[in-house]
Amino acid sequence: MQVAFSVVGLFFILFFLLNKNPRRRWVILASLFGISMAMGKFFFVYPLLHNLPVFSWFRDPDRYWHLAAWALGLGAAYAWDEWFQNDGLFSKGRKLAAGIGMSVLAFIAAGWFLVTAGRPLLESLAAWGIQHFLLGDPLHTKPLADYLARLPEKLNYLSFNLDPHHPRVYLPLFALAALIAAVWNRKNWNLNGQKALLLALVFADLMCFRMPLGNSFYDPAALPPPAYPAPQNRSLVLLSQNTSPLPNQYTEMAYPNMNLVYGRPNLVIDANPPMPGYAKIMADLGWFSWVYKDRDPMGFSKKLDEVRWLGIDQIVSDHSLTLPAEFKATQDHYPFVYGLSLVFPKAFLGIVRGKLMSMDPNKNLPKIRKWDETLLSISASGSDPMNWGGPDILFIQKTFLPGWKALVNGTPDHPFLENKGVFTLLHLSPGMNNVELKYAPTSLRLGFFLFFLFFSVFTFYQGRRLSA
Repeated sequence: MQVAFSVVGLFFILFFLLNKNPRRRWVILASLFGISMAMGKFFFVYPLLHNLPVFSWFRDPDRYWHLAAWALGLGAAYAWDEWFQNDGLFSKGRKLAAGIGMSVLAFIAAGWFLVTAGRPLLESLAAWGIQHFLLGDPLHTKPLADYLARLPEKLNYLSFNLDPHHPRVYLPLFALAALIAAVWNRKNWNLNGQKALLLALVFADLMCFRMPLGNSFYDPAALPPPAYPAPQNRSLVLLSQNTSPLPNQYTEMAYPNMNLVYGRPNLVIDANPPMPGYAKIMADLGWFSWVYKDRDPMGFSKKLDEVRWLGIDQIVSDHSLTLPAEFKATQDHYPFVYGLSLVFPKAFLGIVRGKLMSMDPNKNLPKIRKWDETLLSISASGSDPMNWGGPDILFIQKTFLPGWKALVNGTPDHPFLENKGVFTLLHLSPGMNNVELKYAPTSLRLGFFLFFLFFSVFTFYQGRRLSA
């Protein structure tokens, strides 16, 4: 779980914790509880609370970091008010800012020394920690050598982020210097100007924040082709190389998850924590995901009707699977691939009678001109409703959501139908229909509008206050 407070946020959090405040006790208790619960099974209270009705709603222990961040954010807000209202805290703020500055410089210097000259010491400490605290639990089942093999990669990332030859290491130092300047001139500068500067530092710091162990964004062009054949329509991917301490009901279905190389969607059983050997899986399959050991906890592969309706024409697994006879093994080595025939295409024509759906096998399939996550372009020919008992309906393997907007033959706001929450359906007129679908929810546009409105008003107001 990634939690960032920014340099300015850290100053106000520490300022709150170091000063007497009637609310400090509750903020500290809530923060410690969240951090402790985030340790999962390493915190003895976690298994007890996890069985309670409300606490069992959390998908994994990492979610408790949100509680800790929320509580510490409240403390920072209280410290913000105290700092700008109580001149008696001026000297304490100066000392704290100076202490943070010296600590950051010492941390960077010590870190750079350890990842260069002290690397053997770091590797031995890591080996001791893995051997005594990780090995043997339900999550870390591989030999010590497998985990030590990952250490050079991690240490190289740390070296890059702490190397004074790279400008990245100076970004937090610039924010720290601006913070110290604002704190040191608390009584000399315009208060509104200081607030605007500190808020700008928080925004810039959080936008530039990156985890020190590497970049989380991947370039699709840099990924090798997957080591399994491309599906005609969609794959269901099941992985088994990790053992999770979480119960099975915490699995969640994510559809579709795009295969970055083939550009086709995968259906992935997705869950935390990350499995061992994820770099090999990404290199072999051309994408990246996490899963539980039991692979198919919902029996998804055994529901053949639903699988065919969703257009899944193959299942890919890193482990040999026992599947219904309808699945034919097309690759009997890693990664194992099982094909399924008679699946429904991404878009087809059919009718709805009550709760039943029917596909017309005599009609030509719609022509898909564009198909991505938020924009579809399809050509389909509709016939007279009297010819076969009902109007032609275009079935699209996209989850029905109110945010989808349709343009059919240039006419906007075409009526939609919902079916089982998985498909998006719409009526076709006789003749050729050019269908354009775009996911553009009103709430998203309203959110952007309100944000820019607030930002404009805030900027204008602060500008007037500074010029006064």
